[in-house]
Amino acid sequence: MRILTRRDFHLLSSQATLFTPDVGSLNLSLLLRDLFPRWTSTFDGSPTMLPVPPELPSDVPRAILASADGTQRCELAPARINLYWQSAGPASCPPDPAAFFNEAVAMLAQYLDVQPARVGRMAAVVARIADHDSPGLFLARYFCQPRWETAPLNRPDGFELHAHKRFEMQQFPVNSWVRNKVGQIVQSRARVVVVEQDINTLQEETASRDYRRDDIAEFFASAAAELDTILRLYYPEEKSNG
Repeated sequence: MRILTRRDFHLLSSQATLFTPDVGSLNLSLLLRDLFPRWTSTFDGSPTMLPVPPELPSDVPRAILASADGTQRCELAPARINLYWQSAGPASCPPDPAAFFNEAVAMLAQYLDVQPARVGRMAAVVARIADHDSPGLFLARYFCQPRWETAPLNRPDGFELHAHKRFEMQQFPVNSWVRNKVGQIVQSRARVVVVEQDINTLQEETASRDYRRDDIAEFFASAAAELDTILRLYYPEEKSNG
């Protein structure tokens, strides 16, 4: 059975998120006037302004910006801002995650210039996929002992391995989540191996942290490198029988 390595995976999506817990409401008129015009080269689709009742949770988006080709999106809520790149099909040209996060840092700084906020938490998320004829069986054999191959893991249609650890990434205590699972491409219905990675600062420290511009830049630069390192650990270049 074909063994996957890091080089077999290609980018499905990237996400950069800042959590801004103290923002009571967004100043949408100010954002429309001072920020959105600076972002039109990235988000060249029509912006969506959502009529949101005041009692709705503060992490629900009030405005959504998107590129015309569907690959870039920004969600703006009082409690968070999400920047995304996502594949729009085989013709999409995925950015290197490090390049995506570097651009995201610049845009997040521009956002904070217009909408000042305390940043209490940060997250960097990447999803990658790799083609495989038997993704469920591959994952079961790759991550499990041979004695499980006869039963119950002899012909699994799906399989998921979910791992979490906490460590110090530079100056940041972080959670690292890795999910290895079977997925399906909507257009072709082809089944694939999906690796989802999420590095985020600690939720329990959100109320006490105040991350500044240099912190934000350092976090996302470090996260981009760490995400690649983790993928290499799970799927090293040296092919083995797993």
